Amino acid sequence: MTDADAEPNDEKTTKGKTTREIVIHVAPRGAFPKIVNPLEELQESIKRWTFEASPFVRLAEEIKAKHEGALSEAFSPIRWGLADAIQQSLGRPIFMAYQENVRRLFDFSSVLPNYSKLLEGILPKIEYGELFRRLQPANWADVPDDIDPFALIDLAEEGIPTAWVPRAEVLVALVSADVDKRLQVLLDHQGQVLEDCDVTLSETSQGAHAEQMVLLVQAVASARLCLFAPAQAIAASVLDTLIRKSMSPGEKYSAWLRKHPADKSWPIGQMRYFTAMTPMSRAFKEFWKSKGDPIPDAFNRHASTHAAGAIQYTEGNALVGVMLAVSVLRELHEKDEEARRAAEAEDEEDNV
Repeated sequence: MTDADAEPNDEKTTKGKTTREIVIHVAPRGAFPKIVNPLEELQESIKRWTFEASPFVRLAEEIKAKHEGALSEAFSPIRWGLADAIQQSLGRPIFMAYQENVRRLFDFSSVLPNYSKLLEGILPKIEYGELFRRLQPANWADVPDDIDPFALIDLAEEGIPTAWVPRAEVLVALVSADVDKRLQVLLDHQGQVLEDCDVTLSETSQGAHAEQMVLLVQAVASARLCLFAPAQAIAASVLDTLIRKSMSPGEKYSAWLRKHPADKSWPIGQMRYFTAMTPMSRAFKEFWKSKGDPIPDAFNRHASTHAAGAIQYTEGNALVGVMLAVSVLRELHEKDEEARRAAEAEDEEDNV
């Protein structure tokens, strides 16, 4: 059945209320109408929505395997509508989906008003906690369920890295603290934070960013020796190198930042990546000393390079800078690994 075979927008007015009915046209005998599996469409749509969709695709495959029989039996006449509803819902930015309560993603009343009771009874109960766990950074795994994931993304918007480092215990302490106390929380947990940075870096010894990894190991070691200025200087330089490596030829910082918004307007399938990149908005905020701009007192790559002094170079900024450089490097390394694994999987399929 194609879109031309169904008329989802026919409207009827009953007692002052307008509803839409789905009209199904039965194909003539001998014809082979297209049967659309909503979860297959979900999987294909996910590939289009995200740059690297492997976590989402794996989840879709598992859901399909578990529920395909029930869907085939119950939803044959409305599969196209169900697929459209899933696509519309999951295709929205994560911020919109989360703010509206993620479990409402499967509220199809606006698309299939006549089937709402049926859907409530037999729609597979997909656990969205599992979905978020698969898309979130690995260091969030041990964060208690009562901590809102968006609180961790809010921390990143404040300039505090939360992807890959630090550990769950520190994340919880940061969320629980007042905004003006959070830098002190990091300093109070400095030993744990630096240990987390070392562990994370140890997983990136191979690949395109191995040289930057070596430098960051030295930055962590410097911070441990309370040599915060060299630690911050290394972190700022490595961040600049990593970002320049990911830029297009001739691209400016401002253009790169526009592609990495710190406003939760990114696709849900890219949650981990954009959480890692979100603090870059503050770290690379334009600063022009020649124009009289005040020197930022929070970690800033430009100020670290062009306004070295007591305002920018602090123990707290050094720790944030090292964390951010480690977080970004680890994320870029993971993206490379995901691309490599995907390419290997395709080669294996081609050779079968």
